[in-house]
Amino acid sequence: MKTILLIGLGRFGRHVAMKLHELNHQVMAVDKDEARVNEVLPYVTNAQIGDSTNEDFLASLGVRNFDVCIVAIGDNFQSSLETASLLKELGARLVVARAARDVQAKFLLRNGADEVDMVINLAMVKDGCWDDVAADIRAVREVSRGRILKVIIECCLLTEEEKRMLCRIVSDSGADYIKTSTGFSTGGATADDVRLLRTCCPPHVKVKAAGGIASLADAEEFIRLGADRLGTSRIVKIAMAQEQQAAEAAAAPQQPEASAQPEAPAQPETPEQQDTTY
Repeated sequence: MKTILLIGLGRFGRHVAMKLHELNHQVMAVDKDEARVNEVLPYVTNAQIGDSTNEDFLASLGVRNFDVCIVAIGDNFQSSLETASLLKELGARLVVARAARDVQAKFLLRNGADEVDMVINLAMVKDGCWDDVAADIRAVREVSRGRILKVIIECCLLTEEEKRMLCRIVSDSGADYIKTSTGFSTGGATADDVRLLRTCCPPHVKVKAAGGIASLADAEEFIRLGADRLGTSRIVKIAMAQEQQAAEAAAAPQQPEASAQPEAPAQPETPEQQDTTY
């Protein structure tokens, strides 16, 4: 269990809050909009209404005490930039921020962010503007040298030819990861997607499968097919439940075996007792 400070509760921030709740992390959520804060209250440990660009307010949260600080402000890049910078100045251990463009990534990284996830420009992909797609990714890679860069290609919206082309472009760009999905679109990772990405990308490009992982069997299959990292909350909950059941079973007192008793003669079932489920 980690302690997480989540700043920004728009669509993306709410989604993150719900996923972190499923993982049983302790989350403090922050937004200056009271309505947004109230919407996430069922999913967080604590919540504060306030302006994250105000240094005194941010300092009052004790940012250095959190394992991770996530800046999820999507509608105001200036606020995102100022918040990331203040978090680092106040001693935050790890700052994760989202960026829509290379210039945003550049400023966020220079001002406190430690990792960058970028989503490909789908319009460019569908128009076949591959040089522009490649230039977009290379620009983000250039400003994020020394940090982890994950490129999300949203497999559920792509043809196989488009996926293969993006594997080549991402591999040539120097990105660290190619990632199947954002979790916001029409579908998550599939076995075929993971197999294709691993086959088409060289070993230095890691594969992250996100979404569509409903069981431990799914997770094992994706890892077998070549996924280096999984983005999921369901299997964590399943694994934790299994560990708890095992611990409870080990702690339960052992019952002595009952002595064998002669079986009573079977009685014919009445129509009401018979199992009629086919």
